[in-house]
Amino acid sequence: MKVPSFTEFFREEKDIYIQNVSGGIVSMIFGSGDDQEYFSLKMSRDPIVLTNNIAFAKVKQSSDFRKMIMANPPRILLLSQEEFEAYYKEKQKHSGKSSEELKREAEIEEQRYMLRQDREQAAAPAPIHKVVKDGKRFGEKKEVVANEIVDEGEVINPRILGICQKVSKQIPQNEWPDASVLLADLKLVAETQSLQIEDFDYIRANVGYKAVRKWATEQQKKLVEVSEAAEAGESVPADA
Repeated sequence: MKVPSFTEFFREEKDIYIQNVSGGIVSMIFGSGDDQEYFSLKMSRDPIVLTNNIAFAKVKQSSDFRKMIMANPPRILLLSQEEFEAYYKEKQKHSGKSSEELKREAEIEEQRYMLRQDREQAAAPAPIHKVVKDGKRFGEKKEVVANEIVDEGEVINPRILGICQKVSKQIPQNEWPDASVLLADLKLVAETQSLQIEDFDYIRANVGYKAVRKWATEQQKKLVEVSEAAEAGESVPADA
């Protein structure tokens, strides 16, 4: 479905049909502040009605949603209602189930996946320390003190948390996205948001793919070099 402009697309409230074409899990944030919602589109080609899960107004305001559509290549596709119906009518020819049953199954599977994600986030242990003094050079130890409660979401970029959760120990490895897909998602966040050294620390500690850890290490080194150059009053190359 070609969208002439998002202004035109969102002019009237409607059901929004989307399909995951990333080859992995797609994570998005809708809303802001206390009204923020985190949504992960499971790894499946079966399209769903996004507005069955997220209010139209929040979808309309979400920059994440637009970035996933406009990414090159796109992570999700917008479908018209006709394209959505045609997908399931074609699928019913080979499944022995009606298109309505297949649509319902796709929605249920997505809801089950989100419930599992919610349980995993709720079960995650809170960090027991916080950094009070960082090492001046890459690889130096940090000084930490005991901390009552520090929410990872207050330290680590929420998008980074969501992407890293795709390869957590709680998720079967056969459901993990490929390293190239995960790396592409991380690079998209790095290109569009300002990440910190802690974000890359988190990636290195929680993602087992060597290519991803290597990339995170390289990005972290660049941040350290920029920080050290700034402290020394030196100029920093534009591509640092």
